[in-house]
Amino acid sequence: MKRNFRSAFLVASLLALSMVPAIGAETQSGKSAMAQTVAETVNVNSASAEQIAHILKGVGAKKAALIVEYREAHGPFKSLDELKAVKGLGDKLLSANADKIRFK
Repeated sequence: MKRNFRSAFLVASLLALSMVPAIGAETQSGKSAMAQTVAETVNVNSASAEQIAHILKGVGAKKAALIVEYREAHGPFKSLDELKAVKGLGDKLLSANADKIRFK
């Protein structure tokens, strides 16, 4: 009986130890994915419409194209409030993306 218990304990210990590196690797990839997400920002004064649409949540190709058109017609944006002048961009959308928008 003691022998079976020791064998079972040994097998369980080895299984548990073999899972630790996998858990650590998963955590590391999760951290790098989170850092990448946080680091993704877009300069609305120099980015292409494709870049803007890719980074900003809720902004598709049409709204991104309007941002670029407005920028080309009126000059660079200086604040989120100025972005409200673009058709389809309101407080809710800009608030949701405020941490992703840069002006320089």
